[in-house]
Amino acid sequence: MVELTCVWGPRRSVRRVGRSVGRGVVGSVGGAYLLPRIIGVSRAMELLLSGELVSADEALRLGIVNKVFPDETLLEEVEKIARRMAKAPSLTLRMTKRAIYQGMRNDLRTNLDLISSHYAVITASQEHRDLVHKFIAERGKKAQ
Repeated sequence: MVELTCVWGPRRSVRRVGRSVGRGVVGSVGGAYLLPRIIGVSRAMELLLSGELVSADEALRLGIVNKVFPDETLLEEVEKIARRMAKAPSLTLRMTKRAIYQGMRNDLRTNLDLISSHYAVITASQEHRDLVHKFIAERGKKAQ
């Protein structure tokens, strides 16, 4: 269940999750907290109480992981995703992650207020100004 604590989850095809009860562990490493939020209480109860193993394909179907890759291409595929994420503005990534996690605890109005404050912080940053100028310049080139 360690995988559940990751931000996003590409996994190898051979990974399995689910053995906590059989090993005398209660919802290993937050599984009892995270798994019901991902797959629902009924299915989480079944998996955690039975100790049933879940294949990578089943974990993908249930939404426990985002992607499944063969062992041979796992590193390459994960690096592609990581490079794509690394190109995004770091402050925007941080604020987006915060908004998502806070949104899981807050009502809509509170989360919209939070996002509004994040927007104010982001738009005041030099990184944002540089990206807006770059966008405008590129758009101007396309219009010519």
